[in-house]
Amino acid sequence: MVFRSAQDLDLESAKKATKNIIDVIVDFLNSVEAVFPNSGYGDLSKNMCYLRNDVNNCKGPFLDLSQIDRYIGSLLDAFTRMNPDIEKNLRDLYDAYVEVSDFLVNNNTNIDFKLLDFDPHKVTKMRNNVFDSNLILFTLKQENYRDKVALRALFSSFSSVVETTEKSFLDELLKYRDRINQFAINNQIQYIFPHDPVSIFGIEGKIQRTNGKYYTKPRALRHLINHDHVTINQNNGSMNIHFQSPSDPSWEFQFDEKYTVEEFFDYYANVDLFYKTAVCLMFSLMLNAVLKTCFKS
Repeated sequence: MVFRSAQDLDLESAKKATKNIIDVIVDFLNSVEAVFPNSGYGDLSKNMCYLRNDVNNCKGPFLDLSQIDRYIGSLLDAFTRMNPDIEKNLRDLYDAYVEVSDFLVNNNTNIDFKLLDFDPHKVTKMRNNVFDSNLILFTLKQENYRDKVALRALFSSFSSVVETTEKSFLDELLKYRDRINQFAINNQIQYIFPHDPVSIFGIEGKIQRTNGKYYTKPRALRHLINHDHVTINQNNGSMNIHFQSPSDPSWEFQFDEKYTVEEFFDYYANVDLFYKTAVCLMFSLMLNAVLKTCFKS
């Protein structure tokens, strides 16, 4: 895979990059193990901690290729089988990044592929925005879905997580798809990028816009939340949520769905798990590049 910035890391910077990436992965594995005890995620977390310590204490390259492949292979297997409902999305996401990288390498496009480059600021931002949702989800569940303040916080968290994740990954992947397809056209190459990024990120589908393009369903819900096109109805201690696009013809998509709070909570939890797993999947690819570039003997 293309990963140019790893080549610019000195030993200490590579150690720090490895630690930052593994910290995120370990936090996620531990959170999954807490929900599904004895499922193997705790053991994988321990193995990653051993790797983090070995990297921190090393004096230079010390891993052979088979060791690195075992570490990364175990992560990719764990993340793609996290939930059967999103397994295909995650495998397609991995395949899409491999497809982009392979095309750029094999066709000498001179297009920089920096999406998987290690950026400590991106790691920090993704970690804060994506993993902060744990507390909000827990609080709402503890309140038995009756706390309107927590529900509003859930909307805010949902909006922030969708924006951060899709801008960091989906929007960039769409740009590379378009650049690759245009390069193929300009150079008369019989090729069309085989993956649909919007479908990959579209948990429960995608929503057609008036311009013929599509939003993922999470992004459509985010737009409705941000423009206050969501109503919370309370009756006899229970709450229902109504997402409805305005009748204004200038609004760019049509949407009208109702949820119980429990249903929306479950939907957000599913989207949240996909985003967390997708982030860790991408960090695993970053880790793969750092290990092979800086620590392979």
